[in-house]
Amino acid sequence: MKKLLLFLLCIAVMRATFAEGRVSLNLDASKYEPAQVQLLKLMYEREQLQYKGNYMITGKLKDLRGKGIVKLVPDYFTVTFELRTNASKFSLRDTKEAKLKATQENSKVMGEFINYLVTEIGVKPENIVTSQYSVETERSTAREEAEVVYGLDVKFEPTANIGAVYKKIEPTDVSIKKGIQYDVSEERKQEAKLLAYEYAIKNIMAQAKTIVKNAGLELGDMESFGIYKSDVRIVPKYNYEYAEYEGDGVEPSNVGTVVKETVVYKDLGGPRVETVPIAVSKEMEISEEVWATFDLVKKVER
Repeated sequence: MKKLLLFLLCIAVMRATFAEGRVSLNLDASKYEPAQVQLLKLMYEREQLQYKGNYMITGKLKDLRGKGIVKLVPDYFTVTFELRTNASKFSLRDTKEAKLKATQENSKVMGEFINYLVTEIGVKPENIVTSQYSVETERSTAREEAEVVYGLDVKFEPTANIGAVYKKIEPTDVSIKKGIQYDVSEERKQEAKLLAYEYAIKNIMAQAKTIVKNAGLELGDMESFGIYKSDVRIVPKYNYEYAEYEGDGVEPSNVGTVVKETVVYKDLGGPRVETVPIAVSKEMEISEEVWATFDLVKKVER
């Protein structure tokens, strides 16, 4: 306890000497541990170099957190489609001929679907990528079963009529393996991250200035800084467009940027008109959370 009190007294003496513009660090080494002496020297040297003899450090404002959020409308969305064709559809024995027929039918159906996407929906050919193609064979004691699997990753413009695409594949065996995945270009994403950092740092600075102002303190330099958390997520905006349709209760779906469309269904019970939402737009949130610690300082009176 005695050593601690002497250590604190030494700090007070050092700061008083510093305030008068004199340097006196001739410490009695026998009274302090070497690490304590070194710490005193480092504290003094830092104040002298950093604040030019005009301020001394009186405390810390620790671990303030600031968060910046940037919202972006997605540039595109991606959907993964898949078609599985079983060779047993052509032969119970799954012969090589049956596998060939399954391959031919699978390619024909997918080829027609790709042509539809390009000519009717306006998807650029370079935005249609084969994500999978394989012939999967399972053997059992009774028989051998083969299945042809064809997968497509398709990138759509935000205004694409995805509802019409869903309707197109209903009569076929084409299925949706992954739902809608929204995204923005890498360039816009990086720009948004930098802007989110800027907002987060401004938020921290505003907090620090408000705290010291109301506490009657003075804010020194930022002593340390770090990134706490980065996040990218998709959130609904809940913007709807409505269309009247006559039908059997099956609601048309069209997800993406809002588009106007009238969808008509017929059923045997006679037409009925309903108003339903056909579009829900979404946006991307890019957030950056940072932390910082500041010096609290006091002006040296001369």
